[in-house]
Amino acid sequence: TSERRRGEAVDPGALSVLIYGHDNLAARRRLDDLVENTPEFSRKGYESLSHNEKYSVGCRRSKKMIELIRSGTLGNEFERYYVRSLLTDPCPGVDLHYDMFIPSIEAMGTEEQKQKWLPVSQDLGILGTYAQTELAHGTFVR
Repeated sequence: TSERRRGEAVDPGALSVLIYGHDNLAARRRLDDLVENTPEFSRKGYESLSHNEKYSVGCRRSKKMIELIRSGTLGNEFERYYVRSLLTDPCPGVDLHYDMFIPSIEAMGTEEQKQKWLPVSQDLGILGTYAQTELAHGTFVR
């Protein structure tokens, strides 16, 4: 069986189309190129930066993500998620907005709140954050 497998060729392009679909594969390639060619998303020298410098880079990345979303370059949820998944380092404002703020509205909001806040949140008409309190717990409990 292993000899038979060695003799058979698999076309990686055809396999990619089978897994992702033609349209999604084209979108992924376009987004890969976008991230690769956007200076704000570069990782060059990132590991040698101080904590404050990394935070500043993250803020610039967040700003660029917001620009790409508002311009329609990242026009749907798949594109936004995929680009964020390619950025292995944080985008402080955008990450918190998409990872905590929107899911909190989806999970705990009333239908009226969801109708009001989700569309404007998903299109970055507002940029939200998340805060949580734990009674009798936390950093400064006395």
